[in-house]
Amino acid sequence: EAGRPSARLPEGAPLDVINECTQLLAELAMLDLQHAEALASRHELIGTLFLLMAEPQAVDAALTLAQELLSAGQDVFPLTAVPDLPGLIGRLSPRGLALVSRALAVLLAKSAEQGLDAFPAPECVEPDLCVVCANNAALLALPSFLARVVALLRLRSPPA
Repeated sequence: EAGRPSARLPEGAPLDVINECTQLLAELAMLDLQHAEALASRHELIGTLFLLMAEPQAVDAALTLAQELLSAGQDVFPLTAVPDLPGLIGRLSPRGLALVSRALAVLLAKSAEQGLDAFPAPECVEPDLCVVCANNAALLALPSFLARVVALLRLRSPPA
């Protein structure tokens, strides 16, 4: 889409430094709820964490921080803040998809906490969907996402 950043980190991004900074932010978020809430309001940061989850060197710290921020945030994170979500999900290995799905599970649990009772409000119709409904629609629109998640669930051992 025009004006949207790509679903890749810049070429030559210093992943070792990014990973170390992400680890420090994750530790801070775990120790101080106020800092976690402040970081959770930075949608660009969480969107970038999803990009980092596609990087084997950075996935663990990015996932840890994303889970902390998604659960600590006051509002439901909009998946529209993840640059090129379909491209990102499509590039993930089975293990990468399993890890990103952990972050998505936190997001979906947060949505359930918002009290939708399995039905959207009557005024929640396209094109003016609430964040929860927009997130659900975005996930359902991802090519082969559900089929890949079901395939992961059928595995007898964790993906390599």
